[in-house]
Amino acid sequence: GAVTTKRSRTRVRPSSSIVTVSGPAPCVGVKLVIRGATLNVAVVVAVVIVDSPPADDPARSWSDTLGLLTRRDGGRLATVAFAQAKSMTETVGALSALLDMGQGAAEVAAFATRWGDDRNVMDKWYALQIAHAEPAEAAALTARLTEREDFDWKNPNRFRSVIGALAGNHAGFHHRSGAGYRVVADWLLRLDPLNPQTAARVSTAFETWHRYDAGRKRHAQSELGRMVATPALSPDLREMVERMLAAG
Repeated sequence: GAVTTKRSRTRVRPSSSIVTVSGPAPCVGVKLVIRGATLNVAVVVAVVIVDSPPADDPARSWSDTLGLLTRRDGGRLATVAFAQAKSMTETVGALSALLDMGQGAAEVAAFATRWGDDRNVMDKWYALQIAHAEPAEAAALTARLTEREDFDWKNPNRFRSVIGALAGNHAGFHHRSGAGYRVVADWLLRLDPLNPQTAARVSTAFETWHRYDAGRKRHAQSELGRMVATPALSPDLREMVERMLAAG
């Protein structure tokens, strides 16, 4: 592939096609090589220029590069990258690229089959799906994932990887339907008697509720009101919710 850096222009050559990306200098070059005979391509090489800072973070550069190529080829290279991954960083990067394209169902299943007994890795599995979900589908996906046998909501890390991931998916949590608010509030109320500290921390996702349009504000205020009206609400969560309601 050919690279010129005068105007931070990059040519990416998978096979014979060319993708051009421009951005401000200074930049750093990153090379990604994927071998995939299943694509009838012996070697695919992409040389990409990414914006500064030059990142001593090769994992992020690799993931960004693969994401660019995935948008170009509809997920073929990411599928190969997932199958050939030699590390968790490569596995997660490839799966993220596929999920961003609305693909990856087979890879999601393969990931769970391989790593299902590793609690920490499965936390990533849960969080990745929710973080990359389409806004309109994020709440429903979260609700489905909470029905899995290995969703131990009493485990703080698992709770954060699922409910916290929805709260952190800005577009999904604040979707105009209000479903994101409702799912998070339901689980905060369930967790609060056992772990009020984690419930209070996750509840901070509601902090900006009053900055949104009237419809979203109405949904969020309704869920905050439902929480604060719960008689047995812990002091930790009650303090947070009352403060957020007062801000509106």
